[in-house]
Amino acid sequence: EPLSNRTVLGNTESGRYGDSSPKESAQGLVGIPRGASPRHMEGCAADTDYDVPLPPGGRGPPEGDPPSWIALVARGGCTFKDKVTNAARKRAAAVVIYNEARFGNSTVSMSHLGTGNTVVIMVGYPKGIEILEPVRRGIPVKMTIVVGTRHVQEYISGQSVVFVAIAFITMMIISLAWLIFYYIQRFLYTGSQFGNQVNRAD
Repeated sequence: EPLSNRTVLGNTESGRYGDSSPKESAQGLVGIPRGASPRHMEGCAADTDYDVPLPPGGRGPPEGDPPSWIALVARGGCTFKDKVTNAARKRAAAVVIYNEARFGNSTVSMSHLGTGNTVVIMVGYPKGIEILEPVRRGIPVKMTIVVGTRHVQEYISGQSVVFVAIAFITMMIISLAWLIFYYIQRFLYTGSQFGNQVNRAD
């Protein structure tokens, strides 16, 4: 807060990684699309510029060494891929997309194939506005994105399902092989018995 010279910290586990996003950490100052209209906040224009408030007394980095920053954009207006591509073109380390107001705190699955190594997450509308407001007022907001425990649990759960499926298929193959072997042996035994009966008849 510039007036009180206080640093306000916040921590929440409410984001959701995009389908094609690397599941890894990212951090940097938050930047928003330049422009006052809601359409600007969607970051859909290929030539979108971003405002990234710097800390008091902060200076830009040397030429050729851009600061690490994270783009905050609103959902809607274009595809998720377009939003990510436009921000990545301005060398954003990550892109945070906040959902529409009518969806509240919920997030959705995001398809953005072909966006490379850019970290992409979605947050609910309230969290997005909470981050947006101070940035609009020129207050620097530093964001750190990390993999949450919920995502780790989902990954473990997915791995467990795969393991169970593989184990089930393996058991089915073993059972089928045993049945085939059993019926072959039975067929050979029956044929042998029939041959013996024919020999006795002769």
